[in-house]
Order: sequence, then structure tokens, then C-alpha cells
Amino acid sequence: MCRRYIDAVKVFCYFLQYAQRNKHVIARSSQADLTKRRIDQMRGLLGMAYVLSGASNAAQNGGGGADGGRDSTLIDEGIYAEMVDTLEKMGDRWRGMRAATPSAESDAAFSSVFQFAAPKFLTVCMPNFEAPRADVHAAAMALQLRQFLAEVHSRAKINELYSYLKLFTSISVSKLALFLKIDEEATQALLLKLVHKSRQQRWVAGGSPADAAWAQVHEVHFTLQRDVVVVADQRAQKRFGDFFIRQAYRLHDLTQDCKAMKAQPRR
Repeated sequence: MCRRYIDAVKVFCYFLQYAQRNKHVIARSSQADLTKRRIDQMRGLLGMAYVLSGASNAAQNGGGGADGGRDSTLIDEGIYAEMVDTLEKMGDRWRGMRAATPSAESDAAFSSVFQFAAPKFLTVCMPNFEAPRADVHAAAMALQLRQFLAEVHSRAKINELYSYLKLFTSISVSKLALFLKIDEEATQALLLKLVHKSRQQRWVAGGSPADAAWAQVHEVHFTLQRDVVVVADQRAQKRFGDFFIRQAYRLHDLTQDCKAMKAQPRR
């Protein structure tokens, strides 16, 4: 609920990788059924964080995800496949959550996964014992679910807008509004919303889990010059030359060490 989706993806992937490596030990445990349920819940939370981070939309469009896509958010192919399989077993929730615009199907998908995977919530006030008996235990969950769905609805058309911006270096607001099927004023408001939603808090290396700093998580940056959107793709170029040079030096040192070793005579 802190909207630190990238950090949440990394944490869930870390625990799911641990569970994947030790699945044979978990299967022999006396709490195997409970552990399996907790793993399925983490996969559900991972799926929601992955979708809301924007990584799934970027991966679908062939680009990097949030701050570099699936690789940068440390989603292993095996974990990704298990996550999708778990969500599809719940009634094809994965397709509903990845819908470009909010709908009844997407709301049902997010609601179902949230109610299954989210932890238990408590109310901060004492219930009214004089009122007729009501399900006060579900009130806290319903409140958090409404807040979560409001966050999902606030991201309406953001993924669609982001996919269009990746295709152009410059585009007029009127043409972009034509693609989005909204008016120009709403398009300008949506551009401002994209800038706002693309800033997330990221964990600061070496600090405590609560230490975070604001960072831009999307790789596409743009400016609005009068009625034209100018897109600047600031994707970091991968440097392979330094890697191969280091490996060549390591191979050279290893070869020299092997040559310096003297073979021990057999007894």
C-alpha cells in the first residue's frame, strides 16, 4: 500500500526463489499445506505488484519493464511462469489484471486476488456494540480493498499512453488524443498523471528496508513543448566490452597459474 511496487517485486521474488530451491524440503514438512498456501499468496501479490509497476505492459510491448523490465525487477522465468499459472487457476485472473482499461472483469480479478493474497487487516476503532450485529471483521478488508481499487482506477489508460509514447519521438497532443479516444484536455491531464505515477520510492542500497528515495521508474522521458510531446528515450546502453576484457584477463591469469603448477608424481 506504500506504492513501492518495484521493491515489492524484488522481495517477493527473493522468497519465491528460496521456496523454489527448497521445495523438496518444504514438501516433507509438517506444515507443507500452509506453506504452499503462503507461496500462492506471495505469487498473487507478486502479480499485482508486477502489473502496477508497469513492467508487464513494457514486457508485452517488447521493451524493458519498469526501470528495465523483467530482468531489472529480478523476475526469473520459472517464477514468472508459476505466478501466471497460479493466477490462471484462480479463474484466469492474470488476463483480467493486465487489461488496458478498468472494467468489471479487471475489478473482479484484482478484488479476487487481493482478498486471497492480502494479509488480515484490523480496524483502528472499537466497534459499536449497541448497533445491530454486523460483520465488523470484514469492514477493514473492505476499506483496504476500496482504497486499492481506487489506486488501480487512477492508472486507467496510463499503460496505453506509455505504449504509444514508446513508438514516437514526437507527437502532437491532438493526434495522441485521437489514438486514446479522449479530448486534448484529458490527454494533457493524463500526461501529467503518467509523470506522477512513474515516480516511485526505491530502496536505498545499504540502508534499512524503510530507507527509500524517489526515482523515475520508466525508461521513456518526455517534455511538452506547446502542443507537441517530445519523447527522449534514455535507455541505458549495455556495455559488453568491459565484461569481455575482464574475463579475458581472468582467463590469462588462470592460464598462468595452471602453467606454474607442478604436477605431483604418482606414488
